[in-house]
Amino acid sequence: MNPRGDRATAQELGAQRNACAPTQKKCAACGQQFSCGAPGPGCWCEDVHLSPAALAQLRARYADCLCPRCLAAVEPGAPQDSA
Repeated sequence: MNPRGDRATAQELGAQRNACAPTQKKCAACGQQFSCGAPGPGCWCEDVHLSPAALAQLRARYADCLCPRCLAAVEPGAPQDSA
């Protein structure tokens, strides 16, 4: 069931399934492939805390996610990619 109390549509179920499974993305900054679990819970980027100014700068400059290495260059406490 969805939040409205109706039965979930196939499209909603597909979106939920895709939100839970990490996908491979290319970093918007360097082009390196990395695993992205957003927008579902549990993505590595949830542990990265960006200042409001850094977040605004990234949103203005990039249309998509950054890899762990590039995000760490913005915020030094970000997790590093092990690949």
